[in-house]
Amino acid sequence: MLLCMDNASQYEVSLLSAIHMLARAWGRVKDETIANCFRACCFIPSGADDDASCTVGEEDTSELDVDGLLPALGNVPFEEYIATDSSVETCGALLDAEIVEMVRPSEPSHETEVGDAAVASEPLPRAADVAAGLALA
Repeated sequence: MLLCMDNASQYEVSLLSAIHMLARAWGRVKDETIANCFRACCFIPSGADDDASCTVGEEDTSELDVDGLLPALGNVPFEEYIATDSSVETCGALLDAEIVEMVRPSEPSHETEVGDAAVASEPLPRAADVAAGLALA
């Protein structure tokens, strides 16, 4: 793409070429880069070995004060504590007509059609023009 911009030629990206570019970009990412991202987001403790495998099924409760959790609930049963927000309505119930209105495309007015025709008749800038404009900014 950069070569096409330098030569002022136009480059079209098809779905297949976009998939190839994506696969090539992911292929260039190193394993240690991904591990560092997980470590930076605290998914992996910073002192953990890179070669250490995750054991499924084991729970790490070393940072939790399990003995302090139940007294903090007071007289509230644990099941009630868990179900506290199950009856909270997170969004309003929509009627079928409202859902249809949301997904139905709006009908364009005559003014919009004239504006769209004017926009469609304007030629798109070439990649070289875009690159030159960005270089000035």
